[in-house]
Amino acid sequence: MLPTRVLVVDGHELFRRGLLMLLSHEPDIEVVGECGDAGSAVELAESASPDLVLMDVRLPGAGDACRAVIRAAPAVRILMLATEEGEDGLVAAVAAGASGHLLKETSLDEVAAAIRTAVDGIAVLSPSSVSAGSIPPRRTTRAWPDAPLRAVRDDSASLS
Repeated sequence: MLPTRVLVVDGHELFRRGLLMLLSHEPDIEVVGECGDAGSAVELAESASPDLVLMDVRLPGAGDACRAVIRAAPAVRILMLATEEGEDGLVAAVAAGASGHLLKETSLDEVAAAIRTAVDGIAVLSPSSVSAGSIPPRRTTRAWPDAPLRAVRDDSASLS
């Protein structure tokens, strides 16, 4: 089985490089690129053909980059990285087609599991976002990291 190809997009080089280093220890995940801005993310998503993009929600233009990546490669999944719940841009990113989000405090095991989950077509959302109803489930939803699976099938929903 081929590894899941991941593109990491975060404006903080230390965080981005740390994530790259940690993901390199996952045998079924291959980091195919990294950058620090939304514009480069779109270019790299087109050239590196990732299965999944991890993108910082605070990057200027992150929502537009989500739309552009999905237009260019509709099968790509996008997980937004956020510092805290309710961060500006999370709802807009999910509405733009992101498969969900993770908090930056999430453990590596949970990040790797969330990548595998999102690539399988399951939206990954933090427990408080799902329970508060601030982000409506679009497909099957896995509340992450410490809540049990909450599955809500909506096969009629689309990313557009």
